[in-house]
Amino acid sequence: MDFLSQLLPDFSDYYAGLVVAFGASLLLLVVVWSLELGVLRGVAAGLCRLGWTLPIFLSFFPETVNEQLPRSMSLTPVHALIDDSDSMASGAAAATAVRQALERDCARLGCLPKVTLLSEQDDDVRQGYTPLSSVIDSWLFKVGGDPWLLVSDGADFRPTEKWDPVMKGLGKGLVVPGATAKPEPRGLVLGFPPKSRRNIFIKDTNVPPFSFEDKPLTIDISLRRVSADASEERVQLQVLTEGQPLATVNAAFKDKDLDTSVAVTIPPLPRGQHLLTIRALPVADETALWDNAAYAQIEVMPNTVGVLHLLGSPSWDGRFLRRYLKAEPKYDLISFFILRDPWDSQQVSERELSLIPFPVERLFKEELPNFRVVVIQNFTLYQFLLPEYQQNLVKFVQDGGGLLFIGGPRALQAADLSSSPLKAILPFEVEPGQLGASPFDFGGFGEDGLEDEGGGPGKDASLAQRKDDGKGPTYDENLEFKVELAKPDPVKRALANVYDDWEQLAESLTGWKTARGLHRMERVKLKKDGTTPLLIARVGKQEVPLAVASYPGKGRAIWVFSDALWRLAMTVEGETSRQVYNRFMQASMTWLMRQDLKKPLVAKNFALAVGRRRAPTFRVTLTGPAARYFQPSPDWRLKACGALVPAEKLVLMKSSESEVEVSGPLGANLAGGERCTLELEGTHPAFGSLKAKVTAVAPETFKDAELDAAPQKLEELAELTGAKLTLLPSTRPEGAVPDSVGPWLEAATGQTGGVALPNRFKTLRDFYWILDRPWFWLLILLLPLEVVVRRWEHLFGGTRRSDPSGSAPAPKAI
Repeated sequence: MDFLSQLLPDFSDYYAGLVVAFGASLLLLVVVWSLELGVLRGVAAGLCRLGWTLPIFLSFFPETVNEQLPRSMSLTPVHALIDDSDSMASGAAAATAVRQALERDCARLGCLPKVTLLSEQDDDVRQGYTPLSSVIDSWLFKVGGDPWLLVSDGADFRPTEKWDPVMKGLGKGLVVPGATAKPEPRGLVLGFPPKSRRNIFIKDTNVPPFSFEDKPLTIDISLRRVSADASEERVQLQVLTEGQPLATVNAAFKDKDLDTSVAVTIPPLPRGQHLLTIRALPVADETALWDNAAYAQIEVMPNTVGVLHLLGSPSWDGRFLRRYLKAEPKYDLISFFILRDPWDSQQVSERELSLIPFPVERLFKEELPNFRVVVIQNFTLYQFLLPEYQQNLVKFVQDGGGLLFIGGPRALQAADLSSSPLKAILPFEVEPGQLGASPFDFGGFGEDGLEDEGGGPGKDASLAQRKDDGKGPTYDENLEFKVELAKPDPVKRALANVYDDWEQLAESLTGWKTARGLHRMERVKLKKDGTTPLLIARVGKQEVPLAVASYPGKGRAIWVFSDALWRLAMTVEGETSRQVYNRFMQASMTWLMRQDLKKPLVAKNFALAVGRRRAPTFRVTLTGPAARYFQPSPDWRLKACGALVPAEKLVLMKSSESEVEVSGPLGANLAGGERCTLELEGTHPAFGSLKAKVTAVAPETFKDAELDAAPQKLEELAELTGAKLTLLPSTRPEGAVPDSVGPWLEAATGQTGGVALPNRFKTLRDFYWILDRPWFWLLILLLPLEVVVRRWEHLFGGTRRSDPSGSAPAPKAI
C-alpha cells in the first residue's frame, strides 16, 4: 500500500479496497483453474488474466495533466533608473526628455514604463553624492528578465571601486528557442559626456601574476584621453611599490589618436607578494585625477626548486631520472648514489678515499626543510637511515613536502615494512604473516649492514637475485607486464589530478611492450582512504597496482612499484620515446611540488566596499582546482585586514567548478586609500595545505562637486552586463533624445509590439492515460495467450485433468 501511495498520489482507502478485491478475485480464479487445468496452466492463465485486465484496473487511477488555455494580454514592463544627483545637473533636461520619450513610445508599443530615481533608492543623493555602485546591482535584480534603461553620467561616489561581478550578463537579450538571429540586448546604458574637455586615464593594465627572483618584469599599460584638441602629446608614467619608484617612462599620444599603450620594464623584485601602483602624472587643465592611478599585485617566486634524489645503487632507471632532473633549470638537484655505507670505517683518512660517506645526518637533520620534493629510488631505508632520520622524512611529507617513491630490488624490504616509521605514510597494508624474511635480513648482509664473511654473493647481486619467498611485495625483475590506466572514481581522481596529465599519455603508456620488473603488489592491500590508483600492471589476467598517489597529512606522494621506466624512454615503437618519459616525470613533479605556475588556489579580484552608512564588506574570487573544496569550516581560516572573519559570516557564490566568489564583513571601516590584505589558509586531503594572499586598496569617496562625468565607468558596466551603450554627442541640443532609444525599445519589447502573453494552464484528470503508453499493446496480447492456455486440449488434443472417462492421461506438469 505504501508503494502504491507513492506511485499514485490519488491513492486512497477506496482504491485500497479495490486493489484488495481485485487481488482476491484473481487469486481465487487461479486456485479454481489450478484444480481444473493443473498448477502450471492455472498459474499461467492467471498471469495472463492479470496482464490484460491491468489496463482496465489502472483506468481507476487517473493521471493529472495540465492543459494550456488561450493566453490573456498583459503589458511588458520597461524599467528605467534615472540618475538625478547633482552631477547630472547639466543633463537633467536630457534625462527628462528620455523619460517623456519612454512614456510616449510605450503608449504606442504597448509596454508599461516603470521609472525609478536614484534619490528614491539612496538618501546619499540628497547629501551631494552619487551612490550608483551601491544601488545598481540590487535594482537590476529587482528588474529580473524585463528590459531596462539606465540614464547616468557615470560619476559614481566611489569611482575606483569595480562593479559587482554578480551583474554579469544581466543586460543580455533573452535567447528565443528556434531563433537564428542574435537577440538584442535588453539593457541600454545612456551616458553623457564630461563637462571638462580634458582628461587622461589608465584604461587597462596587463601585469603577469607571477615573476621570478633576479628577473626583470615587463608590464603593458593602456591609456586613453578625452580632449577637444587631440594633438600629439606625452604623458609620464610611474610604477611604484611601497611608495618607492621602480620605473618611469613616457607614453606618447599621436596626433588625433585617443588611445596609446606602452611597455614598462621594472627591475627584479625580492621574493614575496608586492602591490604595484601605476600612476599617470596629470597634464595641464586636467581636473579628474582619481582615474590616473591603478593597482596590480604580483608574486615573485624563487628561480629554483630544491629536489633531493637518493638512489640505492647506480642503475639505468636512476640515470634516466637524474638526466631529466638535471635538464630542468628550475630544479636545484642534490643526488646521492649509495656507494659507501654511512658507518664504513676504512681505518684511513677521508682525504685518502675517493668516495665520501653518505651525509645522512646533515641531510635529514638540517637540510631537509630546504627541499620541496624527495625522490627515493631503489633505496633501503632501514639500512641507511636511522629511525630518527626516517621519522624526519615522514614529518617532512606530512607537513607539506612531496615524495616520489620508485621501487626496485632494494626497495620495500621487510625491515622497511615492519620496523620503519615509513609505515605511517605507506599507501598499502601488509599482514603480519606476509612480511616474509626477517626484518633484519638484508640479503647477503649482516644486521650491521656490513657484508657477510661467509663468501656469499656481493651486495648488488644478492639483492637482485634474492629468492622470492611468496610473501610481501618482493621485487621480480623478470616479471613482464602491460600498462593500463586505472579507473579511479571521480572523487579520488579530483584528489590526484596528476591522473589527468598521465591520461594524455595513455596511448604511449598502454602501447609499451617491453615492460619488465615489478613488485608483487597483489600480496598486499591498498588503503581505501587517502590513496588514488593511477596505473595498473596487467600480468596475464591479473591486475597489479603499478602507480598510486597518496596524500598523507598536508603532503603528497607518488608510489611507482617498478624501476623499469627507463625502458619506456628507450622504446621507439609508435609515439613512445624519451619525450614521453620526460612528460610523465614532469607531470609527477608538478603535482608533488604544487607547481607555483599551476597553483591549486589563487585569490584575485579582491574588492573592498566601505560605505558611509553601511557596514564595510569585502569580496574576493578564488580560482583553481582547490576552490571547489572551499567551504566555511574549521579547516579554512580567512583573515581580512588582519582580523579573522568567522566562518558563519562568509557568503559563497559558486560560478563554476573551479571558481567561487566569497564575500563577508570587515572588522572595521577603512579610510580611502588604506591598504588591506586578505590571507587564506586551508587544509584538505586533495592538496594538503595551502595559502593564498592578495592585497587591495580601499576606494576613496568623492562628492559630486569633486567629480566629472566618467563615461569609462559606463563602458565597464555595459561590458559586464552585456547591455547596449549609447553616449550622447557633445554637440547634442539640450533635451534631445538619442536616436537609438526608440529602435532599442522596439527590439527589447519583442515582436508582439510590447505585449506579453503569459501562458495559462488548466488541471485535468486523464483516465485513459494507459492508451498513450507503448507497453499497453503488449498487455493486450496476453488476452489471446490466456485463451490458448485454457483451451490447449481443444486446440492440440488431449483430455482435461478432471475428465472422468480417463480415455487419455492428463498432461504432465513440467
